[in-house]
Formats: sequence, C-alpha cells, structure tokens
Amino acid sequence: MQPATARGIKIENLEAEIHGDINLPGFLQLAPTRAGFSDIKVNIRVKSDGVAESKLQEIGQILHKASPVTDSVSNPVKIEISTEKL
Repeated sequence: MQPATARGIKIENLEAEIHGDINLPGFLQLAPTRAGFSDIKVNIRVKSDGVAESKLQEIGQILHKASPVTDSVSNPVKIEISTEKL
C-alpha cells in the first residue's frame, strides 16, 4: 500500500475479496465462446486508526489507477505461449 505510506497513513490490516464471473463452457472449450471473465469485482477492507473513510476511498482510487493487474486486464497485452516436451 505504497500510496498510503507515502501519505503518512499506517495500514494495520488489509483484506481483499475477489469475485469473478467466468464463462465456464468457453473455459472448458465446450462452446466457441470467450474463455475469460465477464466481470471481476474486488472488495478491499482496510483497518487504519484515525483515518477518514474519504481518505481510504481516495487511496483505493489511486491503487486502481496504478495497479498493473487492472491495467493488464483492461488493455490488450501481448502474450506468448510456447510448449515444450519434458
């Protein structure tokens, strides 16, 4: 939580809950549809004494913008896959 630390906020505990809706027939290659997620929802719970809810929301928005994971799933990313015999 570098954005919190940079703003002098001490995070005592952080929990992330992630849910996603996936197209199971596509994932299992049972239908010619996308194999990926249609929705990804993240809920972050933060324990930090003396910090206003609005400040935590601001940090959450900064994390969302700076997240490599968010960026990678929101934008096209070149992926190379190779297969080798063991």
